[in-house]
Amino acid sequence: MINKLMGYQVDYIHLLPDMEALLYIVLSQSIFAGLMIWSLKRKHLANWILVAWLLTIGFAMILDLIKLNDPALRDSAVGVAIFFTFGPFLLLYSEAAMQKEPRFRPKMLLHFIPYTFFLVLFSFYRLEPVFANKDLFAPGDYFFVRVLFTVAALISIVAYVLVVLIRLKKHNQNLRNEYSYISDFVTLGWLKLLAFWFSLSYGIIIFFGAVPFFHEDLTSYIFIIMNMVFAYLVSFLGFRQPIIFDPNRSVIVNRYLKERFNFEEEVREQEEKIEEKSAASKYEKSGLRDDMASEYLDKILNFMQIKKPFLQGDLTLQEMADQLEISKHHLTQVINERLHKNFYQFINEYRIEEVKRRMILPENDNITILGIAYDCGFNSKSAFNKIFKQVVGTTPSQYKKSLTDNE
Repeated sequence: MINKLMGYQVDYIHLLPDMEALLYIVLSQSIFAGLMIWSLKRKHLANWILVAWLLTIGFAMILDLIKLNDPALRDSAVGVAIFFTFGPFLLLYSEAAMQKEPRFRPKMLLHFIPYTFFLVLFSFYRLEPVFANKDLFAPGDYFFVRVLFTVAALISIVAYVLVVLIRLKKHNQNLRNEYSYISDFVTLGWLKLLAFWFSLSYGIIIFFGAVPFFHEDLTSYIFIIMNMVFAYLVSFLGFRQPIIFDPNRSVIVNRYLKERFNFEEEVREQEEKIEEKSAASKYEKSGLRDDMASEYLDKILNFMQIKKPFLQGDLTLQEMADQLEISKHHLTQVINERLHKNFYQFINEYRIEEVKRRMILPENDNITILGIAYDCGFNSKSAFNKIFKQVVGTTPSQYKKSLTDNE
């Protein structure tokens, strides 16, 4: 029970909280969060997936409680296969959160094939001590099963986390071609945190489970604490992120986004083809001739100069296309090809120039920089400061100070 590591005798397990108490905490929190979402009158698919995920975590804690109180089950494979549900839940939940009206599709269940496989595989060993030998690579009766499980678990972690991060990146790229203001709410930045926590936690679990000189209970403690943090993390984000818990999610999304991608299915079907094309051939079949593109560009620039639509904080591509009476696909193409920018960059650069122009006006001497930024269409201090520095090369305060120094 005491490790010898680097010449020291380290007895750290007694310093940790009681394992059974931790299991009950995670169980209660998972059930509480799940019931809270379940009580909603109107549920988004993402909420249903989250309920299933939380209840699965609660079920895993129940299995651990049973194993903790039955020495004959401590080293068995009971409940171990449940690990392969967490990666699919992460991906399915992320994809549902990125869509306005996601629908359940039977093919989603294909992600749970690895779970089913190991559930069936471990059933053949029933209550045998598959994980009694803490040295993963030690030869024995269960060597193949332990190695197969560990390798498959590592692949599952890496694959699902990478896919989620790639999908989030594409989601954010699409947003920047549609909207002039992007918050952490719509970019789903918290899902990156969730993916990071998932990969870090299970990576640590597999590492400590595979290295024999760590305490035999350490892996169990890490698994429990990881799930406890996850349950609380989801609950916390739930109150801050209406996308998880709010029954009127579609109203909130419309408030922030005005309009989700009407052509989302089309984009998804053509993603692989678009990635293989160069920027020049991306709009090859759009039907926009060079003379039309030049005409549209002049129209766009004049519109920006005279009407100043960028002063509207929640301006969307669709709204601007409607005002210009130009298809939003052609509007995107002109901005992308002729100006080499996305819609987000295009609008916010105009906002920055307007901020710079207003800074030097005497009537604005008593207005703060942030106040000017809000008047010019920015909706948050952090977004304004970040974009200003990207465009100008200095912070807003440094830029204003340079104006004063040059007078």
